[in-house]
Amino acid sequence: MRLDIRFRHMDRSEAVENLATDKVMQAIDGFLHRHDAHIQVWLVSDLNRTNRGTGRFICEIEVRYPKKKHFFIQKSHEDMHNAIQEACDKLKVLLDEAGKRELDVRHEGAISAY
Repeated sequence: MRLDIRFRHMDRSEAVENLATDKVMQAIDGFLHRHDAHIQVWLVSDLNRTNRGTGRFICEIEVRYPKKKHFFIQKSHEDMHNAIQEACDKLKVLLDEAGKRELDVRHEGAISAY
């Protein structure tokens, strides 16, 4: 699995990068076991220049793995830590739902084979 953390319109921070890495890894733990998965995280500062610095932070997470599985999450908040947490919480929910759908499909296939 490959995990890329990128910063846009803000300086790279090792602390924020480590936080994002930890939160994403916690979110996918138990759900995503594919070695060929690719996760990209963009941490963006959306500075509103008309309001002189009152901006929001955006965390975007994109997950791709073969068989055309693709998830994209975007959450924004006044605090980068909260934006990361909200995006990772949503990622966990999406992966859980996708896993349940996949189990249902497998179960239906096993039943129809009999």
